Amino acid sequence: MKQLRFILLAVTFFAASIAMAQEIPRRVIAAGGGQGGSGNAELSWTIGQAGLAGTLTHSSVILNTGFQQFDNLLLSTEEFLTDVSCTVFPNPFSGQFFLDISSPDLKEVNIRLFDNFGRLLSEQNFSGNTDGFKQTVKTQQLGPGMYHLLVTSVDKNNKTTKHSFKMIKH
Repeated sequence: MKQLRFILLAVTFFAASIAMAQEIPRRVIAAGGGQGGSGNAELSWTIGQAGLAGTLTHSSVILNTGFQQFDNLLLSTEEFLTDVSCTVFPNPFSGQFFLDISSPDLKEVNIRLFDNFGRLLSEQNFSGNTDGFKQTVKTQQLGPGMYHLLVTSVDKNNKTTKHSFKMIKH
């Protein structure tokens, strides 16, 4: 009888753990905020947003519009096998990082560096060659933080390949 009770308890615990292992719905976790309304207008806000996107001023009202910083979720993508290999190192970096692209017949390379708010900080275009591409990217002007690097390469057949990297400067 004790064995049956133990087995029943174990099965119940196992079933409960599977049921509780479902995904938790996304919620905004903010330092503060609130909501209010008057007539046809309603406003809700959170404190602790990542940054300001703009400011709207009207008589005695100042509205700073920001954005919620969600996870970088990719809704859909198509994966293609490619002959292009792109390596960025070191990561994290300090004053510079190195970009190495190996491709049989590289025609051109475009390097774009964005800050965490999506602002374009620098863009460089280069001509490729048959041996691949190696470039040192100087970053002394950048402060510590997270950056996004987008590398676009085009081969002699006009096939475009894009590589995206999250880079950290310390």
